[in-house]
Amino acid sequence: TTATSTTILLLDLNQKLLDSIIRSDYETYNNLCADDMSCMEPESNQLVIVGKGFHKYYFDVLGNGGNHSTTATPSKSNVTMSQPHVQLLAGGTVAVISYVKLTQTIPIGDSAG
Repeated sequence: TTATSTTILLLDLNQKLLDSIIRSDYETYNNLCADDMSCMEPESNQLVIVGKGFHKYYFDVLGNGGNHSTTATPSKSNVTMSQPHVQLLAGGTVAVISYVKLTQTIPIGDSAG
């Protein structure tokens, strides 16, 4: 169905967005986000932030090959959407995506398992 294909597309695009953040790929992030996007982040002291500038700062400062940790230890990360749910609204022209974000991080030089 159209709803199923739209749901799959939206989840694929959202995963691409999460991956771009982990890889410090601002070009992909920029292409996937609206210029007038808004957010509330812990770092914004619960203020509503509009635009991409707030997040671009982190890409510029922490753009170190995917190590978004504030520690000095380089790491490799993977991000997964657990229990994703897509709610299509307004005849499929609007969607709300919810999920639990699971981030796995391994210090470079260590192996998993």
